[in-house]
Amino acid sequence: MIRRNRWVPLMTLWVAVTLGAAEVRVDLGHGLNGAWRRPDAAWNGRTLVLLHGFADDMDGAADLLKRLAGDLATNGIASLRINFRGEGDRLRTNIASTFTTRVEDAALATAFVKKQEGVAKDRVGVLGWSLGGATAIESAAQEPGRYRCVVLWSSASGDLHAGITSGGFAATAAQADKEGAGTLEIPGWKTVTLRREFFDSFHG
Repeated sequence: MIRRNRWVPLMTLWVAVTLGAAEVRVDLGHGLNGAWRRPDAAWNGRTLVLLHGFADDMDGAADLLKRLAGDLATNGIASLRINFRGEGDRLRTNIASTFTTRVEDAALATAFVKKQEGVAKDRVGVLGWSLGGATAIESAAQEPGRYRCVVLWSSASGDLHAGITSGGFAATAAQADKEGAGTLEIPGWKTVTLRREFFDSFHG
């Protein structure tokens, strides 16, 4: 009976530590944070940096990036999800990020990953969803060889400035250009405020 009473707490502690180690919230500095997840099984250093879409957070729409991180871990791949500075909260309505700061954040996240124990620096990839996809493209283009692979999921592409200042964004872009900031209603979700700097950052 004594042995069993000693064994149960030890077993409980081991399970708690194992589960707790599956995903760790991390501070990358510069106001950037995210979630680092190592594989549940054997790992040969393969790692993906996961970049969320516009005005969302690291878990992604319908938690798709969080669920993806779990699937990757099951298949022996580590991942880091980040909250882009000035976004990073799906309830946030005042968007302070720009395309430039997004690309900077992707670079910081990748540098962080490559410093982690067990990561194979030549086997680090990036996956971007929506605007995160465009961010991944630019991050890879700025430093060829930074990533082993680039995965795009429902990605924005082409002339980003033309795309972000037309269609449903046109009135907001015009208001921001005139007044310094404009509002955009995203049906079924939220209304956000976007600065002139946000739109200008997509030039080129």
